[in-house]
Amino acid sequence: MEMTLVLVMALSAGTPPVVSPASICVDATGNEAKMVTWLRGDYRVVGSRGGRPYVGEITMSGAEDAESLDLTGTVDGSPRKGSVRHVRCGLDHVRQLAVTLATGEALYCVPHYDYDNANRASCSSGLGSQGGDLELWAQRF
Repeated sequence: MEMTLVLVMALSAGTPPVVSPASICVDATGNEAKMVTWLRGDYRVVGSRGGRPYVGEITMSGAEDAESLDLTGTVDGSPRKGSVRHVRCGLDHVRQLAVTLATGEALYCVPHYDYDNANRASCSSGLGSQGGDLELWAQRF
C-alpha cells in the first residue's frame, strides 16, 4: 500500500520524490553486521565530484567482532573520518555499506569481493549515482 502511494504520487507530480536512503535502509544485525570486519584494511580511493576527479587513501579498522568499522584517511586533500556498517536497503534488502562521515555527509557503497581476496566498493552520495558523484575504493596490500 505504501509503495503504491509513492508510485501514484510520483506519476501525478511529474518529478519523482526525493527518497532519503536512510528511510529505506535498516542496519544489519548479528553475524551479518559483524561481516563488515572482512573489509578491514587499506584502500586507494578514486572519485569524481562535480565532474572533477580526485584521489585519496583510507583505512578501515576495528575489532574482530565489531559491527562497524572506523574509517580514517585523506581524500581529495582533506582528512576523512567516519564509520562504516552493513545495511539492507529497499524491498529487496540489498546489502550495502553505509558510511557516516564526521562532516555529517553519508555515502552508500556496494561492496565487491574478488576471488583474489581483495575487496572493492563502489560508492555514491545516494542509492545510485545521483548528481554523478562517485567513488571507487580498491583494497591495497
